[in-house]
Amino acid sequence: MAIIKKLQLGETQGVVSREFKMSHKSVHDLWKKFQATGKVENLKRSGRPEKLIILEKRVLCRECVNDLFLSAKAVHLSSNIPKKVSLWTVQRVLRAGGLLSKLQ
Repeated sequence: MAIIKKLQLGETQGVVSREFKMSHKSVHDLWKKFQATGKVENLKRSGRPEKLIILEKRVLCRECVNDLFLSAKAVHLSSNIPKKVSLWTVQRVLRAGGLLSKLQ
């Protein structure tokens, strides 16, 4: 990364932050992370894996778009995806897909 190379060559964090139009704190945090880990990529975070993959989410959203009067509850009961998901999951997927009026 160009920011790290500049800092390794001896330029100050202030000069680098002005050159890349970033805050001094962002440059400082990148440099600190690089010194600690040798990388600037974010570490993999732990947590529960998502129940649905992107294709299944797309199927749920497409069902709502194709039928304008379909609610989240109706999608939940008649979905074509093989996995069992809760009504809350369907509502969350529709909300993320921008289909807010379907949440009732």
